[in-house]
Amino acid sequence: MGQVNLTNTTGSSVTITNFTVNNSPIQSSGTVISSGDTSFGTYNEQPWKEYSDLDLQITVNGTNWQINLNTDHYFGGGDFHYPGQGSDVTFTLIGLQGSSGQSLQLLLSYSRQDADYLIASQDQSKLLNIVN
Repeated sequence: MGQVNLTNTTGSSVTITNFTVNNSPIQSSGTVISSGDTSFGTYNEQPWKEYSDLDLQITVNGTNWQINLNTDHYFGGGDFHYPGQGSDVTFTLIGLQGSSGQSLQLLLSYSRQDADYLIASQDQSKLLNIVN
């Protein structure tokens, strides 16, 4: 199974509003991830080589955040980086960037499915504040 996990290290609880890969739900809307916890999911509808889109929308302390990563705007790309059959990925929310707090940082660890270790991507992405 292709694991798609989300780890929360923001210091606050995170509520998932939308978490999809290639438009398939990874976690239900309303799922809460406490600080320090991980939400475990899977995506096996397509191989990782056929990845096209990830959408993550969350709420933290009443503020809404979103990121949409297609193949052109991902973590540098490469073998097993993408969610899908044959790969395991873990995304980690690590907190606000800078004193302005306009973005949350998101990191990626990935591997060939069932490998002994995950590999940390050297890239990072940002969830942007959604103004309601």
